[in-house]
Amino acid sequence: MVFRNLFLGLSAFVFLAIPAFAQETTSAIRGTVLSSTGNAISGASVSVIHEPSGSASSQVTNSEGIFLARNLRVGGPYTVIVTSTGGNATRDNVFLELGETDKIRFIVGRTVEEEVVVTAQRLNTSGLITGPKSTLTSDQIGRIASVKRDLKDAVATQPFVNVYSISFNGDDTESISIAGANARYSSFSVDGIGQSDDFGLEYGGYPGVRSPISLDSVEQVNVSVVDFDVRDSGSTAGNVNVVTKSGTNEFAGSVYGFQMGDSWVGDQIEDQSITIGEFEEETVGYTFGGPVIADKLFFFINYDKFEKMEPGVWGAAGSGALREVDGVSLAQANEIINLAQSVYNYDAGSASGMNNELLDEDLLIKLDWNMNDSQRLTYTHQTSDNNDVREYGGSENVLALTSGNYTKTTELQSDSFQIFSDWTDSFSTTMRYGMRTVDTAQASVGGDDFMRAVVELGEGDRGPQVIMGPDVYRHYNSLQTDTSEFEFEMSYLLGSHELVAGIHKNAVDVANGFVAYSDAELLFASASDFENKTPYSIDYRNSPSGNPADGSAAFEIETTSYYIQDTWDYSDRLTLQFGVRMEEYSMDQAPKYNEALFAAHGIRNDTSLDGKDIVLPRFGFTYDQGDMGMMKDVTIRGGMGYFTGGRPNVWMGGTFSNDGIGIQNANVPLSAAANFNGFDTTPFDSYIYQPGQPGFRPAYADIMDPDFELPKDMKMSIGMDWELGDGWYFSADYLKTETDKDLHFKQLRLGNPAFAGAVDCPEIGNTVSNMPIGTAVDGRQIYADYSYCGKVMEKFYDSRGYDMLLTNTDKGHSDLVSLSMAKAWDSWDIYASYTWQDVQTVGNLSSSRNISNFKYTTKYADFNEDVLHRSIYSREHTFNFVANYTKYFFDNHPTIFTFVGAAVSGEPFSYTLGNYKDGALWGLDKESTRDATAAFYVPNGDVDIPSYFQSDFDSYIAAAGLDQYAGGFAPINGFETDWNYRLDFKLTQEFPGLGLTDKDKFVLTLDVENLLNLIDSEYGRQTKASNSDRSIAEAVPVSLGDGNFTYQYKPAYRMSLDKIHNESTNYYRSLYRIQLGFKYQF
Repeated sequence: MVFRNLFLGLSAFVFLAIPAFAQETTSAIRGTVLSSTGNAISGASVSVIHEPSGSASSQVTNSEGIFLARNLRVGGPYTVIVTSTGGNATRDNVFLELGETDKIRFIVGRTVEEEVVVTAQRLNTSGLITGPKSTLTSDQIGRIASVKRDLKDAVATQPFVNVYSISFNGDDTESISIAGANARYSSFSVDGIGQSDDFGLEYGGYPGVRSPISLDSVEQVNVSVVDFDVRDSGSTAGNVNVVTKSGTNEFAGSVYGFQMGDSWVGDQIEDQSITIGEFEEETVGYTFGGPVIADKLFFFINYDKFEKMEPGVWGAAGSGALREVDGVSLAQANEIINLAQSVYNYDAGSASGMNNELLDEDLLIKLDWNMNDSQRLTYTHQTSDNNDVREYGGSENVLALTSGNYTKTTELQSDSFQIFSDWTDSFSTTMRYGMRTVDTAQASVGGDDFMRAVVELGEGDRGPQVIMGPDVYRHYNSLQTDTSEFEFEMSYLLGSHELVAGIHKNAVDVANGFVAYSDAELLFASASDFENKTPYSIDYRNSPSGNPADGSAAFEIETTSYYIQDTWDYSDRLTLQFGVRMEEYSMDQAPKYNEALFAAHGIRNDTSLDGKDIVLPRFGFTYDQGDMGMMKDVTIRGGMGYFTGGRPNVWMGGTFSNDGIGIQNANVPLSAAANFNGFDTTPFDSYIYQPGQPGFRPAYADIMDPDFELPKDMKMSIGMDWELGDGWYFSADYLKTETDKDLHFKQLRLGNPAFAGAVDCPEIGNTVSNMPIGTAVDGRQIYADYSYCGKVMEKFYDSRGYDMLLTNTDKGHSDLVSLSMAKAWDSWDIYASYTWQDVQTVGNLSSSRNISNFKYTTKYADFNEDVLHRSIYSREHTFNFVANYTKYFFDNHPTIFTFVGAAVSGEPFSYTLGNYKDGALWGLDKESTRDATAAFYVPNGDVDIPSYFQSDFDSYIAAAGLDQYAGGFAPINGFETDWNYRLDFKLTQEFPGLGLTDKDKFVLTLDVENLLNLIDSEYGRQTKASNSDRSIAEAVPVSLGDGNFTYQYKPAYRMSLDKIHNESTNYYRSLYRIQLGFKYQF
């Protein structure tokens, strides 16, 4: 029982992304009542009283002296009173954790029962916990420094969790990886309703730019890496489950504000000065809760508003922007802006950048109704609205005028009802119903009806460029998802068995409007060509009707799950859990059948998930070993079972929107630009490929393998918790995952003679084809030396195109180990953990587009092979610690100093081989060959290295440690960036309030992220891999005769001896940031 009191005095610490409504929102107490001689006492009356609300649950022990109080509010304090003919017992100050069943033993007749007091985060120590998980309370979360006020900062302190950055520009692009897995494989829920990005477009994992839930509305958050309870669903990586606050019998609330500006942000990283520019972030909000009817009906409200304004980053040289595009002068940019106005009557925007603005408003309303002594209802209403004005971006050679900036809006509304009923002492039910709608729209600042114009300044597409108009992926872009949930669960206590059975239905309606290039993209080789309307390339795609709305996709996915489980107290020490879950999928429609695709590939494209099902058996146990030598109160726990879910709908949605029929390419002659005013694409519509016309070939398509099986992982976990004496507590876990079925993408048109894409290339005297002409020294098939074909290659890509097959792989596995410790003294307490990961996977799956998931996964010789390699999300070593120091300077008002530190090993990346001048050497498009797809072949005297390149090449190979792989491929993701070290700090100071209540107080907070950089600018640099790859050289084929080829290596476009480890600085996280907070609590 001592181990139940483990404290960390933090003083406060489906293939589809289906919102997992089966996530627990309550807690339970499973108790045993014994006489002083150890005999079970049946018929004892048990009252479980939630002191803040007066809610009470009454139970009677069964023949084995067991009682089960389910569906209890999380937190506490609770008082448990036992009354029997053999004596009475009381347990005070019991606190419950989310989703946990606390096991308590009562021996009646004793005058004093041990209290269960939880003042901080506990390790995996009490109740039925079969896998690694942790729970953080609102106080613990509030003590963690978080300038962004995001749960991710608190969750990142836990074992098996890493937060990684997708880009370098802001806080809205950080994602959570649990157990080294893709962030999309995890789930996030609030009060039982999924709040993940169901469709899969947002890299941050939320439905919008920021978290849809305010920190001030959170009661507890549970981080479950694996839970062998069959009610757990919707993820193969892990679940972040949030329960919000509820009202009590006392009125209570707060008014708060947080402020940060450019003067509170660092401007130096080592010897590099960083220009931040003026910006401001402000958060204001309030909470209020209390009784409507004492002991009966309660309410809680939270409103939170965040506003941010910051300058744009990119501008022309001489514009005074934070980062200037060296290759484009302000005069050159203004010339093109004036041409856009005079020739096309279009306002192309500014060359000096514009402000980025973000408005985020969150509202939560919660009602709790004790309907009677045995039934309780909760209702949660939630809205979250984002309005984000974003800069399109830029680079050293590319200037994007502000007409390409865009506004992204996200509107979320969620409503959930839960009814908890205790029908008898042994039988109880839970019924849940929820609805959620998410509307997302994107619109360019300069309007969505103008073309995307790219004006080159004389050096080709790798030289300086000026671009204007809406980004091609926002020409027509909208998304709406409507989700409904229903679950009914029954629990029956039969002797020492708790039997649980339930049904869970989930329906997701998706309406996705996405037609890239529907306003056309025109490429001009010079400003004069832009003026004369003489592009060298026109890329236009649309529905055959010319109306992009006709290319939209709509579908519904319904999942019905059934589960049954037995939790058996086999003995006083051993609890066993057996269960099985079955999930059935149905869809109201299938992708349109494309006869031309079937003729080309022999694969039908009208496959969906309809009729597919999956069975998920699970087993778990906990064993209270007791003392083992120096180790006290040892608990051993573990389990094994199968899991599915966490794959976003967008990957399957592509089979509906990209069916090769609804959206078509257009073979627009360059002469048609003369009649194009930049707005009305009607002159191009007659060139759209029409199904059934002579020479028609289907547009790019996403196809699901007719033999596709639902993804499934087998997980096994074993863990142990113990005390080592003097309040030192430890927890150790091992987690193993074996892939049964996962996702894999193949490019079906690669090497398919049905898509030869023949284009004359007079520069080399032959014809570009989609068929290989030989094999290179590294085993890759060679298609031709097209690097001298210039813009002819653009036609080859458009003519050949791609068809992506979504199929399965059975490759993938992971091994993870964690060790955690906690210790509390009078004023200090500390929690620390270490996690080791080895995660092997087939695909990074980092994009929302199927073709991009193919392009940006590095491969060896066969680009369609499911190659097993280290995951880019895996971090081999992670050390975390949280330390608190509490001092009372002002009577009973504490001053709390909190330090949060992390040391994380580097991000994996690959060295790659490019294709000279973006040719189609291996039959791939230029994005694939420029950066990501081809693993680097390390020469062994069998590749020609020009003399001018030899010295730098040899130096790079030696410095990168690649010489050991001579004659073979550099291993995919076999290299790491440097370690990242980080220390955050938070000061929390309480002051006396206004005396309006006996508990009111003022709280001042000071959040400092990256304290190391504040102390000394030489420290705190945070790095990541650049695009997860590094192209060392670009290959030119050299024929050896008889279909055999070698290469000549030329310097890669971005190769640099200064970037051996492929590191880019994350400027946002590398500079210290300070936020001042004020709160009045009453």
